[in-house]
Amino acid sequence: YTFSDNANPWAYMTGSPDYTYTIEIDPDDSEIVYASYSPKIFEDYSSILKYDPDYEDNFGWEEILRIEDSTGITTLEFDPSNSDKIYTGVVGERGKIYTSDNKGEDWDLINDIFTFTTIHEIAIDPNNENIVYAAPWGGGLFKSENNGENWEELTTPTISIVTVIVDPTNPNHLLIGDRTKPKVYESYDQGDSWNELIALDEDDYYRIS
Repeated sequence: YTFSDNANPWAYMTGSPDYTYTIEIDPDDSEIVYASYSPKIFEDYSSILKYDPDYEDNFGWEEILRIEDSTGITTLEFDPSNSDKIYTGVVGERGKIYTSDNKGEDWDLINDIFTFTTIHEIAIDPNNENIVYAAPWGGGLFKSENNGENWEELTTPTISIVTVIVDPTNPNHLLIGDRTKPKVYESYDQGDSWNELIALDEDDYYRIS
């Protein structure tokens, strides 16, 4: 759905993906939208679709990436310092991360080290495009200092990380949210050590999402 300020603020985008984990707006053009597509029960691939009002077919939607033998695409992130660069996390037998340097025209698999089935979250340091964080579902937190070419696993609390935030004013300051309990942790040394920042009452709250 799209939102505007007119009398009917929400409108269904015909032809848009019907099962999506993530949506991103082009940083350079607010009319262009990127969305993931997860397969139906009879399909064995997932996709990224791009909406461009100038695209004449399929009501403006175009498939720009298809991953065979996958069960979903969970995250789609633009590099804050380079709006041409996109990272995406794929669910399948092995978690994978693909990247594009030209807004989805071409894609490269940038790693094959993850044995987890889901790359749940990706975060890019807004002050240093070389530093990327990836959180496999239930598998801790990984850090790359060369755009995903190599990765190191950080020592984190024993949690399943649902979100990663890099402080834009202090790249050493990270926040991670737990998807199994209502807790948030923070680090002031780029993930070398962590402190519990927020712990909500588990009788009233289920988890961070």
